[in-house]
Amino acid sequence: MRRTWLSSGAVAVLLLAALSGCASKKNSATGSSTGASSAAPTSSSAPSSAAPSSTASSPTPSPSGADRVISSVVTYNWSWPNTAWRPCVVKHHYPVPPLPVLTAISVGEHYQTKPTYDRISFTFTGTFPSYDAQWVDRVVADGSGKVVSLAGNDFLRIRFNQATAHDSSGASSVQSAPPRHVGYKAINEYAQAGDFEGVLTYGISDYRTITQSNPQTGIRVIEVKKSDGYGGYRYVVAFDIQNRGIGGNPV
Repeated sequence: MRRTWLSSGAVAVLLLAALSGCASKKNSATGSSTGASSAAPTSSSAPSSAAPSSTASSPTPSPSGADRVISSVVTYNWSWPNTAWRPCVVKHHYPVPPLPVLTAISVGEHYQTKPTYDRISFTFTGTFPSYDAQWVDRVVADGSGKVVSLAGNDFLRIRFNQATAHDSSGASSVQSAPPRHVGYKAINEYAQAGDFEGVLTYGISDYRTITQSNPQTGIRVIEVKKSDGYGGYRYVVAFDIQNRGIGGNPV
């Protein structure tokens, strides 16, 4: 079984570095990217809670305050999510409706850290949704059960519960996202696998050189609450996936 490690001091240094210098793939239409950043470890086994977004008393826009980090936390620290003793399941409790709404997806490479990793971030309005992640042999579409076509030989399925990626008219609520084919070492492609009745699913593929009978790739999950600059907040859930990039240990 492959194991990953990270000292508490290294976690703090890496996460601060993520705040100041994340190489992100930008959306061609907007030229902007969204990512999560530094955090302090916490347990993912105990349920957590998040209050719905609040509105400032003054309606005056203040774009200069956009992207300011309000809080951040590691909800799942480097581990393999399929292990029975360390599943990646994070629960939040909040009244619905309304559901948290996905507004942006972004990706970034982090090759100057140990371990090296690629990041995919999901930005929501309202609050943090509950979610889980698991390595699977294939990603299947919710409802139809059809296999989602993703180029790769290993697949991470991410499922957000009590969340949505469309508006009241049924149109997509995602305003910015990278192309489906990312081409990173740990994130080759990604695709939506479902958005129905409050369950939002994505699949991520990568190509790995499998040298063991039970290969494992560690992931980390970080939640970051940011100011949107207009009295509201954005809620980013970032999934870091270990890779075999320069400077890192094999996963």
